[in-house]
Amino acid sequence: MFPLRPALAVCLSALLTLTLLTGPAARANDSTPAAKQTKPAPARTAKKRTAAAGATAKVTKLQPVQVAPARDVMNDHRPLTLAGWVTGADGLPLPGATVWMTNTHAPAVVTNGQGDFLLALPSNAPVSLTIGCAGYHDQVVMLNQPHLQNGVSVALQPLARR
Repeated sequence: MFPLRPALAVCLSALLTLTLLTGPAARANDSTPAAKQTKPAPARTAKKRTAAAGATAKVTKLQPVQVAPARDVMNDHRPLTLAGWVTGADGLPLPGATVWMTNTHAPAVVTNGQGDFLLALPSNAPVSLTIGCAGYHDQVVMLNQPHLQNGVSVALQPLARR
């Protein structure tokens, strides 16, 4: 025979003892009644459940839950470049218009000959831009998530002539 390891020998002796104590021969000498095999109880209907509980339940219509829109937290703190263009009320481009972040001392950018500009923003946080040009009213534009903007189009209104 092969030598048995001590742990295996303990497990085998425990299994043998358990079999002797709970096997058919042990149950024949036991005076406790054996468990009966029964069918599972039939499921009760909702009507029976409310009557058995002794309460009448009022059924209410479910209302949809409003879920807040997901925020793009991955792009919130990355610097980005915002592109846009400035036109007059007539739709023609305004070269030389100035674009800057409102209430900051950040450097401004000037539109090119086609009225286009590129503005470097420090993050994707909401930002307020002010656009101005000589002979036109300044316009303030609020951007909540600048990285979602493909381009910012601003049409400036001319000053009233005297």
